[in-house]
Amino acid sequence: RFENSIDKNPYLSNIEKLIYLKSFVGGAASKAISGFSLTDDNYKAALNLLKDRFGQKNLLINAHLGQLLNITPIKHNSDTFGLRKLFDRVEIEIRNLESLGIDSASYGNLLTPIILKVLPSEITLDFSRKEKGDNWDLKALLKFLSEEIKSREKTTAITNIKFSNNQIDVKFRSRP
Repeated sequence: RFENSIDKNPYLSNIEKLIYLKSFVGGAASKAISGFSLTDDNYKAALNLLKDRFGQKNLLINAHLGQLLNITPIKHNSDTFGLRKLFDRVEIEIRNLESLGIDSASYGNLLTPIILKVLPSEITLDFSRKEKGDNWDLKALLKFLSEEIKSREKTTAITNIKFSNNQIDVKFRSRP
């Protein structure tokens, strides 16, 4: 994304590109290039440093797979917020792996039981009933989870509406 919109943009000077680069990165990457002053030559030097230190494809793949392997289990069937968070994390990591050229078909059979293990047993049971075959597919699991979470979110929204004196009072809860 950065490469197409900033790095390859012929209308930006290298100093402007360095300003964008510094604002685009965070954490360890930001610290790594913090010492570069705003000069024409320093843009390429900063970019090369980041590519050398953080652009190793196999390390990125391992990091994203590690995130998938270390998903926090959801203990309670009623934890809709936790389920949404888990689902979003899985989707993000799968998209990140796809952007690195790793198709979910290559690891889906391994990831599916890992995801099922961190879900509440009631949800795993519901998925098992729906998917009757022995081959549980990652895409089928993600579709099932998406629909399940949407249904739970709708139910939560409906149960948070109170009726009093012919007026509707919607109770909003802050999420942890």
